[in-house]
Amino acid sequence: MADFLIKRYCVLDGESVNVDGKRLFFKSGLEVKEYLSEVYRFIGMEYPKFFKMDLLAKAGVLASDFLLRDEISQNGCKTSNANESADRDDSTFIILANSSSSLDTDRNYNNTISGEDYFPSPSVFVYTLPNIVLGEIAIKNKFYGESLFYVLNRFDADAIFDYFCNFIKCSKMQRAIVGWVECTANDCDVLLFLVEREQGGLIFNIDNIKNIRNERTY
Repeated sequence: MADFLIKRYCVLDGESVNVDGKRLFFKSGLEVKEYLSEVYRFIGMEYPKFFKMDLLAKAGVLASDFLLRDEISQNGCKTSNANESADRDDSTFIILANSSSSLDTDRNYNNTISGEDYFPSPSVFVYTLPNIVLGEIAIKNKFYGESLFYVLNRFDADAIFDYFCNFIKCSKMQRAIVGWVECTANDCDVLLFLVEREQGGLIFNIDNIKNIRNERTY
């Protein structure tokens, strides 16, 4: 069986966007919501639904879009996305994790149902599960493969890789978006990998996940 290789990886940290160890975007002093909007404009995405999403879904959709771009340019990332016109894709899977679940959105929703001005917000309520980000990525890219979202105490390369390996044993997965998506009003910490079943190249394994997690980009 061929190894799964890292085709591309993307980091969003609240100030910059790094793809394959190269910094493509940087702007400091922004709130997380503003940062994500700036990245949206930078990549040239045209997807109005983006502005209805919670922060977690926005971060996941943006990072996955960087992964799926055919070309990455430091002078602007408005390049074609291989999946925008693709037919149904049931061999690409999504396996994500974080430590806060959808707590940030849960709190926002709670604010709409507390106090005298009780007014529940359906548009906020729909994002009160962490796995909604999986659906947003899948819908945008027409992915019909399996997906799972795990809540861990902290970033754990061993656990993320174990979950990934469980998919390999019982699925027809040929490609996957795998990684960590933590995004709240005060913190953005995203590391996503696009991995494919191939031979030759950087193997997707625990050591390489840890090395990339600890990578510093300037």
